[in-house]
Amino acid sequence: MTTHDEFAPTKAVFYFRTLDRWPGGNADMITIKAVLRLSPGAAPELEAQFYRCFDGRHMWYPPRRVAVDSGEALAEFLAVARSLAARGSQALAIHRFDAAEDEWDPDWADSEVLLYATDDGPETPEEASLRLVRRASKSESSAPDPELERAFELAHRLTGVGRVSQFGNTEDALAAAYWGPDGAPEQDFDYTVEATPTYLPPETDAVFLELQAAHAQAKAQAEGSRPKTMLVYRLDEVPEFLTRELPPDASVRQCLFFAAREDHRFLDALIAAVPEREHDDTDAAMDIADRVTRIASQSEDFAKALRPDKVPAGGAIIGGTYGNGFHGGDAEAVERWLEAHGVERVSLRTFLDKLILLRLVDEEGAPLEQVDKVPGGPPARTENSLGDGLYVFERDRRHVRFELAQVLEADEEDDEDEPWLELRSEDLPPGVLHTVTVPAPAARKAAETKKAEKQAPVKMAAGKKTTPKAAAGKTAAKAAAGKKASKAAAGKTAAKAAAGKKAAKAAAGKKAAKAAAGKKASKAAAGKKASKAAGKKTAKAAAGKKTTSKAAASKKTAAKKTASKPGAAKKKSAKKTSSKQARSKKTK
Repeated sequence: MTTHDEFAPTKAVFYFRTLDRWPGGNADMITIKAVLRLSPGAAPELEAQFYRCFDGRHMWYPPRRVAVDSGEALAEFLAVARSLAARGSQALAIHRFDAAEDEWDPDWADSEVLLYATDDGPETPEEASLRLVRRASKSESSAPDPELERAFELAHRLTGVGRVSQFGNTEDALAAAYWGPDGAPEQDFDYTVEATPTYLPPETDAVFLELQAAHAQAKAQAEGSRPKTMLVYRLDEVPEFLTRELPPDASVRQCLFFAAREDHRFLDALIAAVPEREHDDTDAAMDIADRVTRIASQSEDFAKALRPDKVPAGGAIIGGTYGNGFHGGDAEAVERWLEAHGVERVSLRTFLDKLILLRLVDEEGAPLEQVDKVPGGPPARTENSLGDGLYVFERDRRHVRFELAQVLEADEEDDEDEPWLELRSEDLPPGVLHTVTVPAPAARKAAETKKAEKQAPVKMAAGKKTTPKAAAGKTAAKAAAGKKASKAAAGKTAAKAAAGKKAAKAAAGKKAAKAAAGKKASKAAAGKKASKAAGKKTAKAAAGKKTTSKAAASKKTAAKKTASKPGAAKKKSAKKTSSKQARSKKTK
């Protein structure tokens, strides 16, 4: 029998497992392994790792040291463990009834604690000084064992493991400590259905290790036998609309551009073997390479040529992820290297000849980012552009004749009489971008016409324009003016009589006024000359100001125009080695 004094573990291994118990009914298996090292004279250290299979996807999160605040739980846990060891049995188990297996918050199906006297022995159940097991069951329940239950409560506190849903949602202390701000990369593994491990973590699962070794060997053989195929082209083979922003004398026009599968490895060897030189316009060149890949990958033959091993039998892949860019070295030297190393080169024309390139716009010339398409016959499907109204369709039997229409908005009803634009592939030569106007739906056109008519101005006889409201105002003004004229005419007679009397009186004073008026007139004439001269100066100054401001405005316009040109009004981007710019982008 083990006494309290003899039982002094230096390592505790904790397992928390669940099988098909994740809320929601998904096939989800989780194994958590936590190792607590209790070396004498040193602070306890906790390390954790996880294994998970979610609906057939196998993931392993490698060992990582974590810090969990467990308070005073360690001292109590060791005391309880010593008491359990004193019972004289190496293994103690308890079954706890749990009817909530398929509910949102299930318990762990299996929890296990293994305590070892040394840290360097194998972590097997047989080598453990004490093994504690707690299982959830839908059919049976053991007799209550408060001390054993307390041991597992403390195990949860020591490791920071919550319930299944808490761990899965990163809501317990262990998950938060493991991922932390940096996170930890997951690793995917392959299994056959029959050999899928259920509970044991990878390093203690012999089947897992055997399968991984076989998988690594098969992967190495596949990489060795995988066809080395690249799309290789120069910019003079690219449709003009993709290269028009690149200067005609740009040095990258002499380089060799490429696209290859994302996991290509021979490209690294190529870059190491053939030296590159620096180029301007690297960013523009990389954008061209990316757009070419996006367009070419819309052909089913693209994936068949570059990664045939990934295309399902009888199926097809449109888009995908590829590495693309250009090699900044001598193009002929690059081609010689590819030839010497058995890399098959596929031309861009191979794919462009099998594609229809369209830029679809509305009746005002704005690009359409979505259209409805009927390829040869119903049903219609909504297509998304590759950007700026660019659409790429395969030149196949579905597109011998096809129809396009603008996508109806939420408040527009579908009408059988909506205008569909019919196109034929024979009218759309390959390798050329065809700009096509897609008519708006009839209901939208009618609404826009009605709105325009409502806002249209009313024409007047004199050719001036005014609104209906203004026209009504003019009529009222005319009537008021007529009343004023009548009133004025009635008062003219009285005014004449008064004027006659005044005239006689004014004649008497005319002579005296003449002399004074003459003096004033000569003085006023002199003043006019002076004010005219001053006015000329003012006008000249004002004109000068206008000219200056006009010149400034023209400078602004010039600067604005220059700035809108790529590369102008700003410094050229720093020279870059093009190999560093080789990127992998998703081409959908």
